Amino acid sequence: MGEIVTCLPINGSFITFANRFVSPSFGFGLGWLYTYNNAVIVAAEVTAVAGMINFWNDTINNAVWCAIVIVSFLVLNVAAVKWFGEGEFWFSINKIILIIGLLFFTRECRGNGTS
Repeated sequence: MGEIVTCLPINGSFITFANRFVSPSFGFGLGWLYTYNNAVIVAAEVTAVAGMINFWNDTINNAVWCAIVIVSFLVLNVAAVKWFGEGEFWFSINKIILIIGLLFFTRECRGNGTS
């Protein structure tokens, strides 16, 4: 992709290159497959979050957690760019804290050779 863009810098995404270099029908199909893929990924992420929460709290139905996550995705994407960026910043901070916590809590005990 980088080589094609360097050789032929045009406005558009990879679908534009598929239209130009393969065929318009291939570009059309690729665009719809990309849209379908994004829709399926969002659904998979929502159910994964609900499953993780259900691991610790199984008293509330997964549909409630799915609805909460879908509404939060919708609010972040419909809101102004400032709020979307702020939400992404805090989600990234949470990911970094999670990774550091996992590093501390899953490290191997190193002692005098005994387990």
